[in-house]
Amino acid sequence: MVSETESLIAYTFLKNKIIDPGFCTLCGACEIACPLGALHLKTEKVERLTDCSKGLDLCPICYEICPHSEALLLRSLSFVADAPVKNEAVGYYRKIVLAQAGDSQLRSQSRGGAVVTSLLKYGMESGFFDSAIVTQAESQNPSKPVPKVAIVPDDILSAIGSKFFPSSVATAYGSAVYG
Repeated sequence: MVSETESLIAYTFLKNKIIDPGFCTLCGACEIACPLGALHLKTEKVERLTDCSKGLDLCPICYEICPHSEALLLRSLSFVADAPVKNEAVGYYRKIVLAQAGDSQLRSQSRGGAVVTSLLKYGMESGFFDSAIVTQAESQNPSKPVPKVAIVPDDILSAIGSKFFPSSVATAYGSAVYG
């Protein structure tokens, strides 16, 4: 039975609507955003370290920051709902383009057209941004993604290639912003 105080805490919604049904993609946003440090990302799930209802009467943060919460889904839907074309297989879109990096060496190292790698590398080299969040494969276990803050172009190149597993990029974002 959930206490009245605990029912006001967003973690209850996060657990009931996102984590337990299996919608959590382990992005790490809830862990980084929690002002009490009450959440921790484990290999397969979000773990609650402390009862945050004892420290706060009302806290919406972990649920509202989740990309699978109603608030963010509705905001995303409003962005694409006015898209002129809908395809059942693809969804709503404004325009579909084919792209690939101009650098043939990058293309040969990637699983796709190396567009993301090329854009990140260009952005860093041109000074458009000073760092980027990338996902590398763990050396001992290539199927395990490891988020990293890339601060030089070589960091971006070391993360080349698609990773088809959830990566807690929000944890890397926290270290990029807060050091």
